[in-house]
Amino acid sequence: MNKKFNLILVAVILLAIGLGCSAEKPEMPSTDAQNALVKQTMGEFTKGVETENFSSLVQSASKEFQTQLPAEKIKAAFQTMIDKKELALPLLQSTAAMTPVYEGTPAIREDRGNYILDLKGSFPTDLAK
Repeated sequence: MNKKFNLILVAVILLAIGLGCSAEKPEMPSTDAQNALVKQTMGEFTKGVETENFSSLVQSASKEFQTQLPAEKIKAAFQTMIDKKELALPLLQSTAAMTPVYEGTPAIREDRGNYILDLKGSFPTDLAK
């Protein structure tokens, strides 16, 4: 039996990627650009699990995310995954070759002068492999 597991783009990964400040609302990035941003963020998360340090992930996130979830808080939230990284890392690393599957419609929202891209979705992974 082929078990499927959707590696959810955890709140960390759906972290509202910061698009920066501007006078006008930025245009919605293309699907390819969205996929690149998600993969970059997933790569930073994977690196955080591997090194047990999420500073790089936090630095690449939106200002809102940075203030709400410092690196140590993320580490504490994912300590179980870190403790079992020999099992988690191959799965996390496999997402680099996958295309994210999105739920709902991506949105750009404004928060205190910053524009934030909100995405929600998953990577379809196969635990049986």
